[in-house]
Amino acid sequence: MNNRAKTLDDVAADRWRISIWLTAIMMVIYFGFILLIAYNKPLLAMLVTPGLSLGILLGALTIVAVWVLTYIYVHWANTTYDLHVAELQAGLRNAANGNVNIDINVNGGDDLPIDAPAFTENQENNKTEHEREGEA
Repeated sequence: MNNRAKTLDDVAADRWRISIWLTAIMMVIYFGFILLIAYNKPLLAMLVTPGLSLGILLGALTIVAVWVLTYIYVHWANTTYDLHVAELQAGLRNAANGNVNIDINVNGGDDLPIDAPAFTENQENNKTEHEREGEA
C-alpha cells in the first residue's frame, strides 16, 4: 500500500475511533440517566437547593454533555482531521499536476501547503469529467 492510501486509512480510522468513543460516552450518560429515572426515583426527587431537584439538575447536565461532546468533536475535526484531509488533497493536486515525488507527513503537518491553489493554471485540467463530456 502506498503512503497516500495508508495515510487515508489512518485518517479514516482516527475519525471512526473518536466517533465511537464520543458516542459510547454519550450513551453511558444518557442511559445512565434513564436508568436512574426508572429505578431510583427517590434519589432524583432529592432537593439540591429549594426548587431544584437532583433529577432536573442531572437532566440539564445531560443536555450540557451533548454540547460538550459536540464541541470536542468539532474542535478535533477542525484542528486535526481537516488538516490531514487538506494535506491529502494537496498531495493529490500535486500528483495530478505531474509532481509525483510528494511526501505526506500526517503526524507533523508542518509541510502542509496552506496557500496551495485550488486549481491549476491550465483551465482545461480544472474541468470535471462531466464538463468535458458536455463539450464533446
